[in-house]
Amino acid sequence: MKMAPANRRTLGITMAFLAIFASMLACGSSDNNLNSSNNDSYDDTEAGNEASAECIDGLIIGETTRDEIIEQYGDPLNAGEEDAYETMLYYSDFPGQYSSVIVEDEVVIMANFILEDGNDLGLSYVLSMFGDPQETTFSNYLQGSLTYLYPNQGKALVASPETDVVFIYQCFEPMSLKRYMDTWGRNLPTDNLYQK
Repeated sequence: MKMAPANRRTLGITMAFLAIFASMLACGSSDNNLNSSNNDSYDDTEAGNEASAECIDGLIIGETTRDEIIEQYGDPLNAGEEDAYETMLYYSDFPGQYSSVIVEDEVVIMANFILEDGNDLGLSYVLSMFGDPQETTFSNYLQGSLTYLYPNQGKALVASPETDVVFIYQCFEPMSLKRYMDTWGRNLPTDNLYQK
């Protein structure tokens, strides 16, 4: 997998860090299992020790610095600050879609990678590695795609159960499902946007 800000950069998926969005994989989940908008119903159990630190290509959430990201991936296409966070955008293989790295106090706290076209990371493989996700919800990324949440492992994915393709891989500090939904997941759709 390549990250497009520079053709020379490749993304190596480290399975240990797949715990963030990889833990949200649920291959056979139906719409009945998908989340509701009532975040109070989410279990507030904190992250377990199964979470790993590494995300992709040596990027470690909570340790990798902003300067190290620039050293590895080059200068971002754009960087903007909001509150205490800085979001650094990088080109992907797809026009208008960007991978992002979120930094707080000069340290990476979240990373979202748009995986390159033809990447070999299949949803079935992630599910076999991490088991059922803690939660599966809708996605507005592409018709038929779902979001698979593994917040206790600090991972999340957007993938197609029909085509067995993972489109987006997200890493963050492991946390409870409730905390994830109240922060990073608060904009996830609670309805299938493509059936309205």
